[in-house]
Amino acid sequence: MNLTNVFFHVIKDHKTMQGKFESNTFDFIFSIATLHHMEKEDVWCYLKVFHNLLKRNGVVCLDFPDFSSDESFKVFVENAVSGNRFLTRMHYFTLEEIEILMKRANFKIKSISPHYRFSGKYLVLAEKE
Repeated sequence: MNLTNVFFHVIKDHKTMQGKFESNTFDFIFSIATLHHMEKEDVWCYLKVFHNLLKRNGVVCLDFPDFSSDESFKVFVENAVSGNRFLTRMHYFTLEEIEILMKRANFKIKSISPHYRFSGKYLVLAEKE
C-alpha cells in the first residue's frame, strides 16, 4: 500500500519534534504504546507539542495503561517487588489523570474507552480546541 499523505517519524524527544514540523501541520496524530514509557512530565510536554502541531479540529489517538485494572496492577506489583526499574518500564495513569492532562493541554476529549485490543489500557480520542 502506498499512502502518499501518511508519514512515520522517529522522534528523539519533544524538543526535536517541535522543531521538526511547523505549527498547525497535521490533521491526525496517532501514538500507541509510546507515552506510557515516559515520565508524566514528558507526557505533558508531548501533549503540548501534539496540540501545537495539529490543525484546528485535528485529532489525537493515544493509549494509556489503566492503573486501576487488575492486569496493569499485577505488572506494576511484579516490577515493584522485583526492583525492576528498566528504562522502558510502564508508567500507569488513572482515568482522572488522563482527563486532567488532556484538558489542561487544551484538548477536547471525544472518547476514553477500554482499548480495543489490549485489556488494561484506555484508548483516547481527543480534538484540538
